[in-house]
Amino acid sequence: MKFKAASAILFLAVSAVADFPAGNQAFDRGHYEKAILEYEKTLAKGHVSSALHHNLANAYLEHGREQGGGIGTGTTSLGRAIYHYRLARRLNPRDTQNRANLLRAREIVHGQPPREPPLRVFTGWLTLNEWAGAASLCLTLSLLLLTARQVHAPWQNRWGIGAHLLLGVGAGLGAMAWAAWDYQSAEDEAITIRETPLYKRPLTPTEVPESVAPSHTDPDPISDGIELNIMDRRNGGWLKVAFEEGALRRSGWIQQATSDGPNLLVFPP
Repeated sequence: MKFKAASAILFLAVSAVADFPAGNQAFDRGHYEKAILEYEKTLAKGHVSSALHHNLANAYLEHGREQGGGIGTGTTSLGRAIYHYRLARRLNPRDTQNRANLLRAREIVHGQPPREPPLRVFTGWLTLNEWAGAASLCLTLSLLLLTARQVHAPWQNRWGIGAHLLLGVGAGLGAMAWAAWDYQSAEDEAITIRETPLYKRPLTPTEVPESVAPSHTDPDPISDGIELNIMDRRNGGWLKVAFEEGALRRSGWIQQATSDGPNLLVFPP
């Protein structure tokens, strides 16, 4: 895959965590590998934020461009960049800069951004906590109004429509919260972080990939930065995946955590 030049804008965020400014300073000086190490150190300590994931994604994007895009190695850092942009979007879905950088990285991989299910796009405008909080607020207000009508006789003919309207809205928001939770907790999405062979079936433990008949392999490996939907899992780390690559829709089997090192990242619940 040819890595096109992409400019990434650093999302500066004030933080009291010592390693966070250190990562920002390294990024500003063009020391992208050091910035990655500093940001990863912060994540390892349990300090998680949208800004941190966004900055880390920017560092991976710039590091890949600086290294010539990983041409010849199958590694461009695009997969890791998109992974962290998506985690940042999950924490702060209305951050327009993060959305723009995610779109830019996807366009480098595909030439055009992959399509996302409409429901996922809609639920992505709020965080899971925001959906749940809005649903709880509407349901609580509805129950308070219904209770008030029962307790105070003069109010029995008031607020009935409003209470039932809030109840309906709360139920709808609760359904959206459930949908958002279902998407995040399924662990059925992953992204490649280096070029990965694609097979038409899982290999047996005795089979060597290089000796597998061409009829069982796909001649085109999966490029770095391809977002995968996991359809099935088998022993030995085998995953059945479906994905878009450019304008093509493809599917097949890949093996996770091969002897050559990690080849994909699974999105956490």
